[in-house]
Amino acid sequence: MEIRSPGTRREYVARINRVIDHLRDNLDRNPTLKELADVAAFSPFHFHRIFKAMMGESINEYVNRLRLQKAANLLRNNPNDSITEVSFRCGFSSSSNFARAFRRHYGCTAGEFRTGDSGKAGEPIRNIGMSNRKDGEDGPSQMGYTLDEGAITQNHLRRYQDMKVEVKNLPPYRVAYVRVVEGYGTGKIKPAFDKVIKWAGARDLMGPETLILGIGLDDPRVTPTEKCRYDACVTVPPNTKGEGDVGVYDIPGGKYAVYRFEGQYAKIYEEMGRAWNDLMGGWFPDSGYQPDDRPCLEIYRESEEELKAGTFVVDICEPVKPL
Repeated sequence: MEIRSPGTRREYVARINRVIDHLRDNLDRNPTLKELADVAAFSPFHFHRIFKAMMGESINEYVNRLRLQKAANLLRNNPNDSITEVSFRCGFSSSSNFARAFRRHYGCTAGEFRTGDSGKAGEPIRNIGMSNRKDGEDGPSQMGYTLDEGAITQNHLRRYQDMKVEVKNLPPYRVAYVRVVEGYGTGKIKPAFDKVIKWAGARDLMGPETLILGIGLDDPRVTPTEKCRYDACVTVPPNTKGEGDVGVYDIPGGKYAVYRFEGQYAKIYEEMGRAWNDLMGGWFPDSGYQPDDRPCLEIYRESEEELKAGTFVVDICEPVKPL
């Protein structure tokens, strides 16, 4: 039975707010992903996804923004501190890195920001950087923000109330796979599926009950995209052995949150990323569950007709355990 309670969202909000507080107090150093995940009481893999989905920024983006906002305040309020001193106090590894990041974010140099001279005729300093901020976001005086449980609940409930998510017990699967090690957005994933399906078919392992699965082994927000691993899989009988570059392994069974999602193959990379964000940041905080450490699965369900029309239907399966 699905559990949906504002109380569980409050727990997610509280965990993310602990991380925000920890980051605010440690901007002068570089907390590790594991350290932040421990503060949030999530695994590193799932924590990064949840943070991005709930905050709208990756951890690196968020930290960089807070550091630049802190630097802007120091530049305004501490005229006797050198720009180099400010950069190190805000956790930048070098003054040159700080200079590039500051100009990219605010559209002027740190010196111009401090003196109020943007170098652009007729443009007051208070407008600098406005194009880089979202509607409603404060200027450089804001030192980061804390999630508000009430507001975020209303926003997310409106957006995610129609999500088709069920919590199910899935059986264990033995799968044959071909692994892609050059990122999720490459053109090598479909050929990998074609290869493993052809391999299984030639050995009479494909049948009406065979499932086609994808397993993303890395989070592209944590691992460089070109190094992300993806396994194109088909389910096979328990005694199946691998051959050559077709490997086999067992996927443990258990309780999963299953999100049925439909999209267009022409935009599958973008649409699948959005679907995962919706599940992690929209459904989970109200669910009474948190992600488990078993593999995340994508089970493709489209019919031949849908496939010919360029449509995919996928069950996104995230392992869960009680919050």
